[in-house]
Amino acid sequence: MKSKPYTGIKKYRIEELLEYLTNKEYKFVMKILPGILGISRSTLTNYMTLEEGSPGDIPYQKVVALERFIGIKEGDLANIKPWGKTFRELYKISNKGKL
Repeated sequence: MKSKPYTGIKKYRIEELLEYLTNKEYKFVMKILPGILGISRSTLTNYMTLEEGSPGDIPYQKVVALERFIGIKEGDLANIKPWGKTFRELYKISNKGKL
């Protein structure tokens, strides 16, 4: 499967959410967050700069930990919401001969 071209849009809202911190808070977060997530600081930077369409991604457990750390609802870290039909919608369509 071919990946999407880079769009310049970030996959995750990490930078956006951290920009509301004071300078001291930001430095504190950047110091402790890699340890909390069990990653290096450069990996955190990579997570923050991932673009939509790039093959890289953040493991699900790390995404959930980031959402809890930042204090947002599950699923709110993603910049672009996934879309698609549920299996029930697909099942209904398939029973009508449209699949």
